[in-house]
Amino acid sequence: MTVTRVDVAPWNEAPLPKGVVSRPTRLGELLPVASRTDAEIAAELQRVDQMESRLAAYKAELVTGLAVRRPDSLDRQIGEPGAASPGWVPGPGREPVEG
Repeated sequence: MTVTRVDVAPWNEAPLPKGVVSRPTRLGELLPVASRTDAEIAAELQRVDQMESRLAAYKAELVTGLAVRRPDSLDRQIGEPGAASPGWVPGPGREPVEG
């Protein structure tokens, strides 16, 4: 195996004309809806739904992964700054989940 170091030079940003603002390109500018047929729009909506579902699942994995690394034994106790409010204390029918 050979390893070659690759140094990428920073992007040289040219000064923008007066009144022009730098911003990320909108997807609608890259994938113009007006140029699509009804069938293409319907297919694209299905792809967007699939990607939203994948992102939601990935987000749930991220939240779960973060929660696993932070057990409730590290939670601040009632009365400490930053602790849950006393109204959040478990009671009948509101038992805490262990861990």
